Amino acid sequence: MTSRLAVLRRCLGTVAAGCLVWGLASCGGDGGALPPLDEDYPPEMLRLGGEVYDDTCSQCHGRNGKGNVGPSLVGIGDRMTFDEHVAIIEDGKGQMPAMSGTLTQEEIDAVAAFERITFR
Repeated sequence: MTSRLAVLRRCLGTVAAGCLVWGLASCGGDGGALPPLDEDYPPEMLRLGGEVYDDTCSQCHGRNGKGNVGPSLVGIGDRMTFDEHVAIIEDGKGQMPAMSGTLTQEEIDAVAAFERITFR
């Protein structure tokens, strides 16, 4: 069975290309201290994920992903798989509400991709 991550991988080329979609010099905000995440997502997916993140997630996780009311998302791609990340967004965890009734599956997948690539 092919993982959801394998299905979503596209030809962005490099993680840096995903960052350029957003005009970010460094995706991590800490000078790119972490090695590149071996995941690629199409620019339109990252764009949608950024919009959803800004509208739905940034209030708790902060505009920079470093946390606010909710925990920091920096390095999230190194702490869990894509599928684990998606499951938390879908089902919620702790005080985070489940988003499966609020967001489409496309939006959930996109915000997970955005968070994994952007908050390095």
